[in-house]
Amino acid sequence: MYKSKIFIILIAAVYVFYVVFEFNGNPDLAFYFESLIVPLVVARYVVSVKPKNKLFLLFFVIFAASDLLAIFDKIAYQM
Repeated sequence: MYKSKIFIILIAAVYVFYVVFEFNGNPDLAFYFESLIVPLVVARYVVSVKPKNKLFLLFFVIFAASDLLAIFDKIAYQM
């Protein structure tokens, strides 16, 4: 139960950072924080939901992987 609350607080903090950086005119940092929201939701799902639907979990993990790959792509493109 405490892990779930920690994930909810972490997701909320990442979302607040995304909004702050987006409104302050720093789209690069906003993109990084936006791309971390879905993988954190997936991590919360894996930790907190006990009877997991395998197909939904597979879809959720692949969807989160696309956000993480977008971060790596942006980092590699800037180098």
